Amino acid sequence: MSYRRHVATRGLAHYAIALLDSSTKDCGAPATLNANLIRALAALVGEKIAFRYNRDSDVSSLGTTLAHDPMELVRTLDRASIRAYGKAAMKKLLPIFILCGAVASTCFAQTTDADRTQNLRSCIEGVGTCDRSLLTPAQSTQLAGLQHDRNLLRCLTGQAECDRSALPSAEASQVADADHRRNLLACETTIGLCDKSMLTPAEKEQVAKLEKDQNRVNCETGLGTCDHSLLTPEEQAYVTELEREHNLLACEIGQTLCDESQLAPAEKEQVASADHLRNFLACKTGDIFCNDSLLSPSEAKEVAQAKRQRNALACQAGATSCDRSLLGDQDSKPSPKPSS
Repeated sequence: MSYRRHVATRGLAHYAIALLDSSTKDCGAPATLNANLIRALAALVGEKIAFRYNRDSDVSSLGTTLAHDPMELVRTLDRASIRAYGKAAMKKLLPIFILCGAVASTCFAQTTDADRTQNLRSCIEGVGTCDRSLLTPAQSTQLAGLQHDRNLLRCLTGQAECDRSALPSAEASQVADADHRRNLLACETTIGLCDKSMLTPAEKEQVAKLEKDQNRVNCETGLGTCDHSLLTPEEQAYVTELEREHNLLACEIGQTLCDESQLAPAEKEQVASADHLRNFLACKTGDIFCNDSLLSPSEAKEVAQAKRQRNALACQAGATSCDRSLLGDQDSKPSPKPSS
């Protein structure tokens, strides 16, 4: 053996042993490490083939070829070992060939199992890349059924991800019926998107009646949009009376929706009386909405007396709102204790 070939062969051997040691410690090592191991062993086999039979011209070419394509080892043995190298070559190469096969089958199989598991998970969850070529026939069948059912559910519930092209005619008909019912519900309840072009003549008539009834209710209650043009003369008269009554009630209870310009003179007096009473009570109880300028002299006197009484109670309770300057002689005396 030439010195160059001897050094190269020993180097490849040491490299293969180091990779083998690392790979046997953890067969879950990256695929690159396992591939490098196989390539190094294949290159070593190429060197042994060429050296054993003094084919110097094949040393670099065969070793390089096997290093880049380990499967060439099988083709080389099939093609050349028996014909040219004989049984002696097979005995020399058999241990290395077995080692290559063992490492490849063990480590690559484990890596492939992990890949298959992750791929199956991706296919099931619909996240990431799904490679159907890695699935077993049973898994492919089950996955196809699962994906079909998921798509049918999306179509029946009106989801945007529905793929109608994947549905057979019977299921496509079911989805069309579900779409029709969903649209009819939206038209009847005004919840969702209503496409009246999808309605039958009878359904259009029904929806039109509901819209008319809903408009009348809106006009009568003052809630929602009221289109007076859709009301009959009798309905319009009734709605006008209801609107007048609603406005009077709003004015009587002091709501901001009150429009006093719509009140009759007698109603205005009634509303003014209710406003005056609310203001008097607000002043008497110390409410912030009290307007003292609207009080009569007698009411102002009564409000002042009520204010002194509230202040006396606050002082007796030790409240921070107590103003002792407003206390009279009678108010400053402590309250008698309740009898037991």
